Amino acid sequence: MKRYVGILLVWTFCVFPMLSQAATSITTRAGVGRSLTWTEMDGNFSNLRTAIDTNSANLGASLATLLQSQTAGTLGYQTVAAMNADLAHPANTIALVTNDPTSTNNTYWIKLGASGTGSWQKSSQPAAIPLVNASLYADFATAVSAQGTTMTTLVVSASMPVTTAVSVPTTINLMFVGTGSLSLSGSGAVTGLKESRPEWFGAVGNGIADDAAAVQNAINASRRAVLSKNYLHSKTLYIINDYQEVVTEGTGMLTSATTLTGYTPLIGVVFPSSIVVYQANYVKIIGIRIDQTQLTTANCDGVLFYKNSTNGIISHSRIVSSKGNAIHFYDGCNDAQISKNYIIGSTLDGILFQARSYRAVISDNIVRNNAIVPIEIEGRIGTADTDLQPCTDVVVTGNVISNDTFYGNQGIMIDWSSGVVVSGNTLKNVLGVQCIGASNTSISHNTFEECWNLAVFSAEGFTSQVTSKNIVVDANVFNLSAYPGSPRWNGVITLDAVDGATVSNNTMKIANLTGIAIRRTATAQNIAVRNNTTVGIPLFVSTANNMVISGNTIQSPFGAPILTFPTGNLSNLVFTDNTIDQNNTISFNNAASTITNLNFSRNTFKALSQAVGVFFQNVTLVRATVSNNIFYDTAYTPLHFDVSITAGADSIVSNNIAKGAWLGGKAFTNVGNYF
Repeated sequence: MKRYVGILLVWTFCVFPMLSQAATSITTRAGVGRSLTWTEMDGNFSNLRTAIDTNSANLGASLATLLQSQTAGTLGYQTVAAMNADLAHPANTIALVTNDPTSTNNTYWIKLGASGTGSWQKSSQPAAIPLVNASLYADFATAVSAQGTTMTTLVVSASMPVTTAVSVPTTINLMFVGTGSLSLSGSGAVTGLKESRPEWFGAVGNGIADDAAAVQNAINASRRAVLSKNYLHSKTLYIINDYQEVVTEGTGMLTSATTLTGYTPLIGVVFPSSIVVYQANYVKIIGIRIDQTQLTTANCDGVLFYKNSTNGIISHSRIVSSKGNAIHFYDGCNDAQISKNYIIGSTLDGILFQARSYRAVISDNIVRNNAIVPIEIEGRIGTADTDLQPCTDVVVTGNVISNDTFYGNQGIMIDWSSGVVVSGNTLKNVLGVQCIGASNTSISHNTFEECWNLAVFSAEGFTSQVTSKNIVVDANVFNLSAYPGSPRWNGVITLDAVDGATVSNNTMKIANLTGIAIRRTATAQNIAVRNNTTVGIPLFVSTANNMVISGNTIQSPFGAPILTFPTGNLSNLVFTDNTIDQNNTISFNNAASTITNLNFSRNTFKALSQAVGVFFQNVTLVRATVSNNIFYDTAYTPLHFDVSITAGADSIVSNNIAKGAWLGGKAFTNVGNYF
């Protein structure tokens, strides 16, 4: 009877899983149209993993037995001539020729005739990659060396010592069966594999035994380390080679021990992390699960890309209870992709892209219940002016950021960075978005649910007090209720120390809040506030130069002023084409103030029940135009020019229509008004 190793191997892989599958049942607990919860997923994956492990053990033992019987009797020859010279083998013996000058001779041969007679016949089947039982050799290095450059599958069916560095050539594939593993000691190391798993290096994978060394050996051994079990680790796992991948199968997970020891070259430089990518490019971390719940070492990141580690990708990963930042790119880590991760309960930031790093996409992540900032773009590493190292060209889009209950942390922070786009994110129960010393930044099409404010400040903590510049806040939706603290602490949108900002097309809906919609302090200038809609909240603006407020609809039934200019001089203000509804007032009132080049025109005022609609008092007007405004259904004085103001003939009040009295008598031009 003819025997073919390839046929037997196929039969083994096909039959054994079928026999095992009959005893395995996986019941889906999710109903039609309902997504599985994490608990259900973990339960199903646990059942599936148990079945797979059982099948794998059975298959491994059977295959090991098969290999012992089959490969032990298979002969190997360098040439056909050497094989033909050796006929002292019984009929049906299998031989493999590997290095004959005639390439077609390098295949399997079958012995015909009794021992000492007959001949060798070439197999009619194509040559297959031979299976070699590594256990026939004294150690792993010897087993690899013995194969030379022959295409071989080296089968490891028992624990094998590795005491020297072994580079596995690309012509050798490894197959681990049964209890097969590599036991590294001394200077032992394995590299060059196409793929590796911690189990190959002795990992237990039960979340109790410390598997740090086995996982690290798996990462070092190949460009693709596959994690499929729960690996407890007491040391930082490090990646220092380019083009490496760490991926998971099933419920693959890293559980941090009570304490973590950092990666040796970085001890004292950065805090320990579950994984550190150090000066390595094109690294991918896909689907990893990291749990630092039992970790007591403070400031430990989940995953840290450090020091010029470019083109890094982390996606589809789940990081729980990080004692530092869950995902951290630090110092020159350019061209990053951070997407579709689930982050919950970090002690510091959820995602931090920091310090001299540029070009990143942070997208479609879910970040919940983080103590500091869920997503932060930070261009500084300390508090001195010399510590400013801006981040540039970052897109933050499609993320969902929330706290289960309101917590006073920011949702997204842009700190001393430029060219940042924040678009299409949803934020709930956080303060909102904050820009500090930012420039050329767009914040658009985001939804804020039960948040407090979007703020633009100067770069605090530096002697230079860097002003934010060229900020666009467009088409955002704010659905807010009363802030649990003081409602007038800040505005829904706060512009403070900004030079060049456009706030447009935003919708602000506030329930029972007498807060501030748009607020800025004296150092802001070059502001455009256009086509916003506020419901239940006033518009508030402090003294600002070069500002356009146009096309806004403002509804506030709570009696607060929509627009006030309490301090300082004001120049170049355009307030036109706005609609103001319910119980609002506009006040230009400060004895030390001069208002120059004011255009207050074509505004519509409805249902004003305040004592005064528009109020000029204790100010000096220079080249002011108040014209073509319509006041109707007003209970008191729609337009009040108090005797305390100073104005010349270059100021014009014309073509205004109002129901009610007008108080005035100053020297400005009064043309065509109807009161």
